[in-house]
Amino acid sequence: MKRILFIFCLCMAVLSLSFFVQPSYAQQTGTVRVDITPAGASSNGALWRVGNGSWLMSGAHTTVPLGRYQLEFKEAYGFAKPANQEVFVQSPTNYTLTATYRRLEGAVTVIIQPAQVVETRQPKWSGTWDGIKHVAVLGGERIDHIRAGSQSVKFEDVAGGCWFRPQDQAVTIVDGQAATVTGTYRGVCGWVSVKIEPQEAIQAGATWRVFGRPWRNSGDKETIAFNAGEQWNTSFSGIEIAIPAGWRVVSLPQPVTVNVDQTTKVTATLKK
Repeated sequence: MKRILFIFCLCMAVLSLSFFVQPSYAQQTGTVRVDITPAGASSNGALWRVGNGSWLMSGAHTTVPLGRYQLEFKEAYGFAKPANQEVFVQSPTNYTLTATYRRLEGAVTVIIQPAQVVETRQPKWSGTWDGIKHVAVLGGERIDHIRAGSQSVKFEDVAGGCWFRPQDQAVTIVDGQAATVTGTYRGVCGWVSVKIEPQEAIQAGATWRVFGRPWRNSGDKETIAFNAGEQWNTSFSGIEIAIPAGWRVVSLPQPVTVNVDQTTKVTATLKK
């Protein structure tokens, strides 16, 4: 009888314990990773996240319970972000996705005027695209694959010429469009050269100058600056001849027209 009673009490104890102690099951999770391309998107702010979670960098991963989730992507300067993606984490494994940002880019064509400066001085212009300086000669060249946004074009000085360079210009590059920038060089001077004849007059000491400037020898040239508002030529009557004793000037064309970036040649004829 005592044996039966002991077994009964033991069974009741087991039943009581099973009632209060419930089995526990660990929640299953999976890992999500997103790789963002191209690399330039990441350096310009591209990030991703699961639902309303924290923003993560390309190549990072996060652990989530099994289920369906929306992947969201953050705006990046100069890039169009991809549409949201759905990821179904249906087993405790790693899920790797690729998100491709599209680079926003356009083109620019730089035109240099006037044709004369292009032909004679070959001016240069430059622009810095994505941190890389691009230098071009002559103009008319179209540069493609420039990141959308505000850019600038710089016009270089021309060596040895009488041209004043255009100011630097800002240009807005729009995705899928081509912008045009025109730079007009302004003529600011030319030269005059006086040849004295005959040779005997030169040997006697004949020289020439533009009024108020140093005396020059036959065949030398002097820079003539243009007046305000003059771009292509100027006219002046300031040539003087140092006349040796016993000589006189019989021919000296004046006024003289000087064209931009060109030398106007004048002959002064003396006679005893």
